[in-house]
Amino acid sequence: MADNFSLTVTDGALGAGPAGPGRALVLIGVCSAAVASNVVHAFESPADVLATLGYGPLSEAAAYALSVGALGQTARPVGCVKVGTVTNGTNSAVTKVGTGTGTVTLAGAPFDRFEGRIRITRAGTLGAGAFRYSLDGGRSESVEYAIPSGGTFVIPGTNITATFVPGAGPSFFALEDTHSWTSTAPTYDTTALNTALDVIAADARAWPLVFVVGAPGGVDDTAKSAAAAALVAAVNTKLEAYAAQGQYMRGFCEGPDVANDATGSGLVTAALVTTTARRVGISGGYCRIPSQINPRQARVSTASPYVARLASLPFSQDPGDGGLGGLDGIIGGSLEVATAARSVYDAGRVFTLQTINGLTGYQVSNSAMLAPTGSDYAEVPNARVIDEASRAGRAKLITYRRSRLRVGRTGTPNAGKIDERDAQRVERAVRSAIERAVLDSGDAIEVIVTVNRTDNLLSTKKLRAKLRVVPFAYANAIEAEIGLDNPALSQV
Repeated sequence: MADNFSLTVTDGALGAGPAGPGRALVLIGVCSAAVASNVVHAFESPADVLATLGYGPLSEAAAYALSVGALGQTARPVGCVKVGTVTNGTNSAVTKVGTGTGTVTLAGAPFDRFEGRIRITRAGTLGAGAFRYSLDGGRSESVEYAIPSGGTFVIPGTNITATFVPGAGPSFFALEDTHSWTSTAPTYDTTALNTALDVIAADARAWPLVFVVGAPGGVDDTAKSAAAAALVAAVNTKLEAYAAQGQYMRGFCEGPDVANDATGSGLVTAALVTTTARRVGISGGYCRIPSQINPRQARVSTASPYVARLASLPFSQDPGDGGLGGLDGIIGGSLEVATAARSVYDAGRVFTLQTINGLTGYQVSNSAMLAPTGSDYAEVPNARVIDEASRAGRAKLITYRRSRLRVGRTGTPNAGKIDERDAQRVERAVRSAIERAVLDSGDAIEVIVTVNRTDNLLSTKKLRAKLRVVPFAYANAIEAEIGLDNPALSQV
């Protein structure tokens, strides 16, 4: 028991079946700029992110979180911790479609994941022809560029150099020829991740939400799913250790990029079925968002818009609240979550997105955490509320460590036990602190604090108390009936 203080968060009391600090969000990931990795870099605007971090998955996610949210709010501030790259990004072979003899080769380790394409817009050889490039498979394109006379073109913001090789001709680069490839993002390992988490824990600021940017990889869907289970377990181990020291954080991880069907999603949930990670949630499925960094429609996991909305909301508000409308900043028609896959994710404690008839945009399907069945913290609102209550309760209770407390006198019913006046004083102070954290903000119904009055305080030297928060209920399902009524027949 560190510092002779212990605060145990209870679970199972709800009978559940199978602004301010709440808007702070910190991200962990890879970026191109050579910034320090042993500090949390905090941002208030997307422009500052690009200027400081450069390009890459971390920059993309941070700029997006600062740009979208809910009800006119966004995450503020957004912290970023750079992790060292363990494996550089790579480019696939270039596939040419067209009649020209010219080809394109690539060099450089890409900063992020791209679906690259060069399309010839004016026929000709080096110094004569022209092209447009795309980083999202042709969904959007750059302005037109002349094919350089020297043959090499550095694609802005990617760290990729394209070299135009004209071939024998006479048609070197023919009109509408395309040269396509895919690029993978740089990755990091668990050791680098743990180091980054320790940097967050050492920061003086409170970071209640942690987003681990980067999807688990593997040679196939099975390997990716196993890597996802290992990732959430590793993150949860660290967050549980921090919670034991009074630092309460919830982590969110990107799900693996698997087949968009019941088979792919089933591999993910099967890998997670034995995983208990009550402080971590993981996403399912992918979508596209307007990049804040490159001119493209970036393909990202559903965790990115989910976390951006979550960080903009009060602690107690579910990100799937129907009154919030669709999530901001998702390109229409881009959601890659089949109906069959969503059902599997919902049943398997994996949060994802969906469409609902009658509602516009994309909705949060569930707000699951990887808590065990029956946990009070199986969904994120209760988890966030108890963290804020724990933070406030601990901060006040610890002020009584080694503090003088009166006890009952000899011959009285509470001899050696805490004096009623001090018991009530402690209760009032702790209750008031928790109420300021979660009741005054409208995030809970009631706060109850009860100091133990039966312990022989002189012998045990331990002050015990029970702290309880009555949360909001959430209508995860709605059932109603409608029909016609004849008032005449209703009269008695």
